[in-house]
Amino acid sequence: MTSAAEIMTAPAWTIGCDAALDDAVALLERLSVTTVPVVDERQALVGLISDMDLLRERTGGLRAVARGRAPDVARPGACRRVAEVMSGLPRVAGLDTTVAEIAAIMLRQGLRTVPVVAGDRVVGVVSRGDVLATMRPGAADRPA
Repeated sequence: MTSAAEIMTAPAWTIGCDAALDDAVALLERLSVTTVPVVDERQALVGLISDMDLLRERTGGLRAVARGRAPDVARPGACRRVAEVMSGLPRVAGLDTTVAEIAAIMLRQGLRTVPVVAGDRVVGVVSRGDVLATMRPGAADRPA
């Protein structure tokens, strides 16, 4: 069975928990990704920051939009920090976690990206696209 080590993107781009939200927006845009692992000063995984976390922060959330308040998408995020907005520590994969197990984590938790760790260090990430690529005709990891 195909493992995380075989399909992950490595090394993983990460962002520090003390980084400004504007830096997180810029990183997601530059990398054309939806989620980036968040690390502390020791480079240990502490959470994820996603486009949805940032959208929720920048617009005031669904309740504000539902009440008819126009989203303030220009609201500056330079004063706010990633740690204030990020999602908490997600389920992670190890290097030997199978694609089937990663897909189950994604489905159960609604994740687009699963960090791959060795100890508490992020060594890569697996995206939904990475998992789907293993399901193409002729791909090595076909369900039994």
